[in-house]
Amino acid sequence: MINIGRYIHRVEFLIATHQKDEFKAVQTTWVPLFTRRARVITKSTKTTTDITPSTQIELEIRVRFHPDITAELQVKFNNQLYIIDSVIDYDNSGSELQIKAIKQ
Repeated sequence: MINIGRYIHRVEFLIATHQKDEFKAVQTTWVPLFTRRARVITKSTKTTTDITPSTQIELEIRVRFHPDITAELQVKFNNQLYIIDSVIDYDNSGSELQIKAIKQ
């Protein structure tokens, strides 16, 4: 059973659109597809210092089931874009999705 009271965040799902410019180069833009209420948990933060320091943030997002949510989409949360790494219906009930997203 889903506890709807845990869905306290708003996340926006974006889809890629491809258009050719005047030089026949393909331009990709991300446009909003839909917005959902979600439970967002920061799972891990990794900092690497190879040549330049960089930080990787991984989120676990739980939303009510929606058939259009796939790994081809991106997520916008707190005005930051995240790439969807995986979408799992972990109990196969079709009621809730668990999404793993990584900050760009």
